[in-house]
Amino acid sequence: MINIYSLRWKSKASIGDVAELARIGKLYEKVKGIKPHLVLVTGFVDPKAYEAAAKLGVGSRNKTPTTTNRSISSTTLKPIAV
Repeated sequence: MINIYSLRWKSKASIGDVAELARIGKLYEKVKGIKPHLVLVTGFVDPKAYEAAAKLGVGSRNKTPTTTNRSISSTTLKPIAV
């Protein structure tokens, strides 16, 4: 079995960034026939984007999100085994 990851790095992620990554994943699945694992690596996530990511299947690699100034910050990221 092949594991395909689609990663996106952003300093701050908005709901538009999450939606864009989800659309890229759907297009890849349509063209290649393989569903990729979608992961958004970011320092700060807008709260609405965090909720959208959960609904759209975009993964989060943070250990424990903390709320700071109405945004979610992931301070500890887990490595992704490929």
